[in-house]
Amino acid sequence: MFATFKQMSLSLSSSFEPSNGTGGAALNDTLGVSYSVIYKSATTYKVNVTVSSSLSPYPVAFTAWVLTNGTEAAVYVSGQNYTRDSLYADAMVPISNDIAFPDEVNGGALSPYLHETTKGTATFGTTEIDVVNYAANSLPLSVSGCGETDTITAYSLQLGSIPSGSQQVLTSLSSVVTMQGPGPLGSGIETMTYQVVSLTPA
Repeated sequence: MFATFKQMSLSLSSSFEPSNGTGGAALNDTLGVSYSVIYKSATTYKVNVTVSSSLSPYPVAFTAWVLTNGTEAAVYVSGQNYTRDSLYADAMVPISNDIAFPDEVNGGALSPYLHETTKGTATFGTTEIDVVNYAANSLPLSVSGCGETDTITAYSLQLGSIPSGSQQVLTSLSSVVTMQGPGPLGSGIETMTYQVVSLTPA
């Protein structure tokens, strides 16, 4: 990841509107995650990470030392050093998913349900990259599991890659799902929008 993009910033917005009479609670949140590589040696990246949430007025900022194999070595936050702290792994989940997601589209679990619509370029921050847009083959689509059946009513995504690189990343995704309890949120409509805001090739 750091070898391909030395900086990335993304936004993940989600909302849940409960069905009438189900007793669930409405939920709205926008999560922001960004990282910037500030130093690289033969074995280690030094990375500044910032995480923010619309549900909290206090963003979390820290510095992480990450081995080139992806293993976290240490974290410095609020004046303290921690070894192998979960803060880095938890904060980087959206970006880790961003890197892994293209495998699900290209021959993975999602490939039977999607088709390519257009190809082109898009600009994120000051960087222009190649992009491929995908849409669902057929909607609505019912998905069953964990004792409930959810119905996907809208789904589209975009994958991007720098012209000189082979690694793709998820640059945007939007979905609308009608959920039929008894999951943790109960019954209602969940809307999600994922968007890369900026990135810089290494």
